[in-house]
Amino acid sequence: MSPRRSPGDGTLFKRGTDGLWVAGFTVDSQRYRVTAKNRGDAIRKRQELRTQVEAGVRVKGGKAKLSSWLDSWLEIHKPKVDPETWRSYETSVRLHIKPAIGNKQLEKLTPDDIRDMLAAIQKSSPRAAQKAYTTLRLALRVAMAERKISWNPAAVVDKPKHTVKRDPPFTVQESLHIMAVAEIVCDAVWAARWKAGFMTGKREGEVLGLTWDRVDLDNDVLDVSWQLQELKKVHGCGDPDGKQYPCGKTRVSFCPSAHWDFPNGFEHLPCERSLVWTRPKTKATQEQPIPIIAPLHDVLVELKERGGLNPHNLVFHYIDGSAISQSQDQKAWRRLLQAAEVPHRAQHTLRRTTATLLRTAQVDEQTRMTLFGHSGAETQRLYSEAGWDHYKVAMANLADVLAPKDLDEP
Repeated sequence: MSPRRSPGDGTLFKRGTDGLWVAGFTVDSQRYRVTAKNRGDAIRKRQELRTQVEAGVRVKGGKAKLSSWLDSWLEIHKPKVDPETWRSYETSVRLHIKPAIGNKQLEKLTPDDIRDMLAAIQKSSPRAAQKAYTTLRLALRVAMAERKISWNPAAVVDKPKHTVKRDPPFTVQESLHIMAVAEIVCDAVWAARWKAGFMTGKREGEVLGLTWDRVDLDNDVLDVSWQLQELKKVHGCGDPDGKQYPCGKTRVSFCPSAHWDFPNGFEHLPCERSLVWTRPKTKATQEQPIPIIAPLHDVLVELKERGGLNPHNLVFHYIDGSAISQSQDQKAWRRLLQAAEVPHRAQHTLRRTTATLLRTAQVDEQTRMTLFGHSGAETQRLYSEAGWDHYKVAMANLADVLAPKDLDEP
C-alpha cells in the first residue's frame, strides 16, 4: 500500500492507459504535471519542478531547445556590443555550440554536455573552445536572469585552457632596420605609415583611421578617438529561401540593397566599401591624445605637403585617395618584413614593441598604461591640461631610443 500523501503534496497516481506515474501540483490556479516510469522518479521530478516554479522560473518554456534560446539571446545582446564582438558570438553559436548541443532542451542541459562539447572543439582549436565557453556562459546567464532556467550549468565548468602565442617585440636595431627598409622599398605614404606604427604604439585601425583634422602639427598632438574598421554589411533584399536571397546573390557585397546592421546608438562614420570609422576599443584610448615625437613630426609634415587626391582626409591612403583596409595593411606588412629579411611577426607586435621601447626608455608603468589606453582611471582629454608635458617628455624618450645612432651599436 502506498504511503499516505500529506496535504499540499499535490497529485500522484499511476495512469492506466500507459502505466506511467503522474505527479502534479497547482500554484495560482496554474496546474503543473510531470510523468515518470516509477513512483519515486515522479515524486523527484515533481519536487524539481516545484522548486523551479517557486524560484520564478518560466517552466512552461522548459522544452525549448538550446538553439532556439541562443537565437533569441543573440538578438537581445546585439545592441549591447560592438559588431566585431557580436560577430564572434554568432560564429561560436553557429559553428560550434549549435552543431554539438543545440538540440538539447534548455532546462536539461548539464555540465557534462558542455564539457563534452568543449573537449571536442579543443581538439582542433583551443581558442575556439574558449570562445564557445564564454559565449555559452553569457547566454545561459541571461537565460537564468530571465527565469528560463533555474541555474547556469556552464558556471561550474572550467574555462578551457589556451596558451596565447605572443611574438617577441622587435629590438631597437630590428625596429630601425625595418623602418630603414621601408624608406627604400615603400612610397612615402607607406614608409610613414610604418614609422607611425613604431612611434605611436597605436592599434592598426587607429593608425589607418587617422585624418588630418585630428593631427595637430603645431602642438604635436594626435587625436586617436576614431579607428577605421573593416566590417560586414547584411543583405537588404529580404529573407533567404534556404541559402538563396531574393537578389540572387550569395555574397553580401553584390546585393543591391546591402546595408549596415548596427545597433541603435552605435557610433560610426561610413568611409568607403566595407570600411567604417568606429570608436576605439577602450574609452581610455578615445580620451588620451598622443604626443608626436620629432622624427614622426618631420615625416607627417612632408606627407601633408604632398597633397593629391584625398576625399576622406586620411593621413595614410592610396595614391587615388582610397582608404587602406586592414586586410590590405596586413599584406603590405608581410611584404615589408620579407624585404627586410625579418621573420614574420603579427602586426600587433608593433604595439608591443613600442611599449617595450618606452620601458627601455625608463618611462614609468602608469604613464605607459595611460598612453596605451590601458588605464581605467580618469584620463586627461586636452593636451593643455596638467600632466601633458609629462607625456611629451615620455614620448621624447622614445625618440632618443630610436635615434639612428643606435644602428651602429652592438
